[in-house]
Amino acid sequence: MDFFQELEYAWLPYLEEYYETLTPEMRSLDWRQEDLWRLHPQQRRECYRQWLLEAHEEARGILPELAHLLERNAESRAVLLSDVQFMLCYRTDALIHKALDRDRKLAVLREMQASLIQS
Repeated sequence: MDFFQELEYAWLPYLEEYYETLTPEMRSLDWRQEDLWRLHPQQRRECYRQWLLEAHEEARGILPELAHLLERNAESRAVLLSDVQFMLCYRTDALIHKALDRDRKLAVLREMQASLIQS
């Protein structure tokens, strides 16, 4: 894969590493089950951090698959583009041959017309 690269110093820490740094009280917070309006501001901030880290962790899992799909899409587009270019060249070649045939026929007709006029 060209687009995937594991970041050694990611902006956000891994979820497990972050949970290891928390106090047991903050670790027990679950933003899905808490009524955020009743929490203290510090606990609300912690719920937001947990939500953000979980979303970031999910994105880390999705990015390799997304990169693979983008690569496959780019390869498919390249194949389609080469097919279109081939068809365009083929049609252009056919048109050139038709034009040459027409020009040859016109030249023969002009010669015949010129010979008829002279006689």
